[in-house]
Order: sequence, then C-alpha cells, then structure tokens
Amino acid sequence: MRRRPFAFALILLTSAALLPPGRVAESRTAMSDLFDAIEAAIVARAGGFRAVGAALGAAFQGPVETSTEAFVVLRGRRSTLIEELAGAEIRVRRSTGAIRLMAVDVERHIRCTPERDIESRFGPPKDVAVPRPEQPPGAPFYRMYPQPWGELRIGTAGGCVVRVIAEFTEY
Repeated sequence: MRRRPFAFALILLTSAALLPPGRVAESRTAMSDLFDAIEAAIVARAGGFRAVGAALGAAFQGPVETSTEAFVVLRGRRSTLIEELAGAEIRVRRSTGAIRLMAVDVERHIRCTPERDIESRFGPPKDVAVPRPEQPPGAPFYRMYPQPWGELRIGTAGGCVVRVIAEFTEY
C-alpha cells in the first residue's frame, strides 16, 4: 500500500481527532489505517474538497446528478492510500462552500475492519440505527458517535465496516 508523505504526516499530526479522551490508538491494523485516513480528511475539510481528497487518496469529481439547489455533491474514486476505501462522497453547502457531509464506502472483501474493533477504539455508541424493513437485505447497521464537530456514523454489515459517514454541524 502506497502512502504519500504529506498525507502520512497529516495522519500522524491528527491521529487523535476521533479518539475519545484518554483513548490510545492501536497498532497498525485495518481499522487504524482506515480511521486514520478518515480523521485526516475530517481535519482537512476546512481546506476544501481537494484537501479532503488528498487525505483520503481519492480525487473528487462533480458536481454529480444528485446535487441540489442547497448542496453540490462530489464523488471520489477508489483511494490510492487505503486499499479497501472504494470511494467517497462529500456534500458542500452552496451558500457557504462548507463541507457538510462526508461518506466513505469500504469494501469489506478487500480488508475487513471488524465491527468488534469499533468499540475498542470509540467506546460504546450513543445509539444504533437498524435497517428499516423497506431497505435491501444486508443494509448496514449504523453506530452513532457524537463528536465536537458533529456526528460520526459507522455502518457495518456482515461483521465488517462498510460505510463511514461524518456529518458536520460545526465548520
């Protein structure tokens, strides 16, 4: 797996961005690689979509057809830094240019970040959202973690992380 020096330095400087107070990051695991890159992207969001893309190793393109009057939706391709990071999406508020949401898709068949490891890093979730009956079989369960900047939602299916969503209320 390739790492770019800038992104790696940013990850090192921001490795505690999503850790609860008093928690220490584990050794290099699937979970730490994935969440270190996501943490770096969260910290980099003030620099705009290009900075988020650099942190994730995914160049964003758009706007895409799901953009609205309120939000511009940009999609990023597969990461060049994290092999299981299949793609990402960010939503940018048109009126302010602030990133309001970042969603990262994870391919569990490439490398599984086990759901049991989530609580070892983040503690117990504040809430868990279960799939609604109208959703397709295998839809993820989401663990909800309040953060100073908004909410982190970690989606799991088949015992592995499949999607991570950061919704920003502060920017």
